[in-house]
Amino acid sequence: MEYLCSTCDMEAHKRNVFHDREAVFHGFLEPIPPTTAVVVNENGQPQFCEQICQLPVPAPRSICECTHDFTITPGKHISVVTINGRYDVCLPRKSCSSCSAEWTPEVKDLLTYRYWPASTSCQTLYKFDVFTSFEHMKVTAPAMSRQAFLKMLEHRSVQAGRANESAVCGTAKFTAGREMSKKSGAQIDEEGIQVAVCRHGFLLRGLNHYRGEIFAYPMFLQREMSKKANVTFFCMDVTCRYWPYLNKVAEGLPELLPLTEMRPFLSVMHAKAHTAKCEVRWGGRSQDGAGNTVGEEVEQITERAKLEAASLSNIKKEHNLDQETIQQWVCDVRQWAVTERVYTPGCTEELRADIENITVTLLRKKKDLYRRHDSNQARQRKKKKMTELKKKLREKVLQYNTVVEGDPIDEELACSLTEGYILPWERHKDVMVPTTFPYLPLSFLLLVMQQHRNGMIH
Repeated sequence: MEYLCSTCDMEAHKRNVFHDREAVFHGFLEPIPPTTAVVVNENGQPQFCEQICQLPVPAPRSICECTHDFTITPGKHISVVTINGRYDVCLPRKSCSSCSAEWTPEVKDLLTYRYWPASTSCQTLYKFDVFTSFEHMKVTAPAMSRQAFLKMLEHRSVQAGRANESAVCGTAKFTAGREMSKKSGAQIDEEGIQVAVCRHGFLLRGLNHYRGEIFAYPMFLQREMSKKANVTFFCMDVTCRYWPYLNKVAEGLPELLPLTEMRPFLSVMHAKAHTAKCEVRWGGRSQDGAGNTVGEEVEQITERAKLEAASLSNIKKEHNLDQETIQQWVCDVRQWAVTERVYTPGCTEELRADIENITVTLLRKKKDLYRRHDSNQARQRKKKKMTELKKKLREKVLQYNTVVEGDPIDEELACSLTEGYILPWERHKDVMVPTTFPYLPLSFLLLVMQQHRNGMIH
């Protein structure tokens, strides 16, 4: 420390925040983190003191039309993860004392200088070299897992004095509950939910978590589904850990042995983050018959449920509906779904049913055209099928208008799927579905009928 210039040290490392320093202090070589500065006290002895480091993002020359001097001060505290580990810094904040105008880096500014935010709050940033280094390591050493890469980043942070042994690269760390844990949240009754879906995105079963993530929950869902359907494949994010547990439990409980006959596999995203051996053994792409199942259907249906819940909330506000009215509609839709129609030769009931079915099918396909299909080729195929259905619908409408006497169907409005158009027979009182249904968005009708089909309405 006797050859260290504290002034040069402070000035140099304010400009180079991500530089790691070491010095011999009291006979020991110790790392000096960026948040620590070396100053000389009154006795001429060097000592450590805390300093604030700002993220090296250049500020614009002008943030307002004032000509006064601007000041740059530390802003929000954030964490930056680079290939050398984690750094605790602050976002720069440029302000004008005259008009109180302020500037702080936005997402577009951070992306320009290759800092990738982990969330919209920009609490954690990742330097671009983290992603490129991880990609190169997976290509060079495929057996290296994501956890090993994170451990390497944590080790570098600890060695440089920027974190302790319990530090992690990020702002949160989640741990699954133990199987035999008897503790539950004292303040929170339910800690989460777990659901089972099919690969087509339909919600089949669900349950509440009361003790964290334990293997007993997926085992219960697996057993319930085995009673209701002929399930061949079982996909889970941690299948490589769950399946040995299931085999061990089935040895003591013979009634669970049929569950082990299913074929387990990992979702594609999680398989890529595991070791190469784990990916080859448990990955879905390595299982015959699994096809291109992604294994992220739960996330997709969760996102869809959020959109449908928001749509239902808007419907209730727009039409000033109470819960009793909605429950009555649910009962009406249930009754409509299970009622069989008896047609007589030459009557218009069969034509009505065909027109209704084709219309609902077209509305569903139109709604999902851009939500479920990303490629142009897939959308072109769907549009071709929709064109054929519209042609068939027009033929049915013309046939109905020829047979029926009075109150015909407006061909253009019906075939163009005009929103709010009501078919003639839906205006009569003898219809089982409430007359207010056609005014509701299709998302509500599809949600109610889909939940009825899956047995999710209580």
